[in-house]
Amino acid sequence: MGSSGINAEYMGFPKDHKVSHECRDLLGRLLRKSIADRLTAEEVLEHPWLTSDATQQELMAINDRQLLKAIRSYSRANKFQHEILHLLNECKYLSKNQLSTIQETFSRIDENGDGILTLKEVEEGLKRIDPHITSQEVDSIFKTIDANRDGKIDYSEILSMRINKKLESKEARLRKVFQALDKNQDGVVTPDELAAALDSVHEEKVTTAYAQELISLVDSDKDGKCSYEEFIRVWDRSQQASRVESFVGSPAKQSVSQTASKLKNMDV
Repeated sequence: MGSSGINAEYMGFPKDHKVSHECRDLLGRLLRKSIADRLTAEEVLEHPWLTSDATQQELMAINDRQLLKAIRSYSRANKFQHEILHLLNECKYLSKNQLSTIQETFSRIDENGDGILTLKEVEEGLKRIDPHITSQEVDSIFKTIDANRDGKIDYSEILSMRINKKLESKEARLRKVFQALDKNQDGVVTPDELAAALDSVHEEKVTTAYAQELISLVDSDKDGKCSYEEFIRVWDRSQQASRVESFVGSPAKQSVSQTASKLKNMDV
C-alpha cells in the first residue's frame, strides 16, 4: 500500500487486542509525519513503555549511559548557544520522561543532596558509569558543563547539556527552533527578533544591543543577522574539541508571547 493509501484510511488497533496507553503513545510518536516530532532511537529507549518492565538496576544503567553519551558530545561554542539553550530550557523543551531520567541520575551523583555537583561528585559518579574514564576527561567535561565558571554544576546546566544533545540528534529540530525565532519567516534572525525571544524568559530587560552582540559571535558574513546556515554551524562547532571562550541588556516589542508560545509547544 502506498503512502496515499495510508493517508486515506483510518489505522487503529484491533479491538480484541489490549494495547496499553504507553504502547499507543510510543507507536504514535514513531509514526509522526514530521521528522522533527518523531522519536530518535535514543528517545525510544527512554520511553516509559520500554522502561516500565525493566528492573531498576537495568533502567539506571541505561539512563546513566545515555547521559554520559550526551555529556561527552557536549561543548558550548559561545554565549549565543548558551542563550538559545537557556531559552529552550525555560520553555520546557524536554519531555517529562527525559526530565525524570535526568533528575534520577543527577540525584545519584549529588551525594549530599544540596542540588550542586562538585568536581569530586562528578568524577565519582562518572567513574561508576564508566570505570575507564580518566580524571583528565572528567575535568574537561566538568569545565565544559560549568557554564558560569563558578566551579560547580547546577541542575539547569545539566538540562542545557541534555537539550543540546536533543537538538544535535536531528537537524529538523534545529530548523524548527530557528523558524520559531525567525518571526517574519524571512530566513534570518535579526537582533530585534532574538531580543524579543530572550526577553520572554529573562528577568531583566534584554536589549537589542545585547542580541546584536550575541549574533556577532556567529555572523560569519557580517551582515548583522543570523542565517539558518550560521545557526546550525553553531551546533557543528559544538561537537569539536576546541571551544571559543566568548562569554561576553530596548528589545523589539513584537509578539514576544507568540515566539515563546511556539517554542513551548514544540513537542520534539
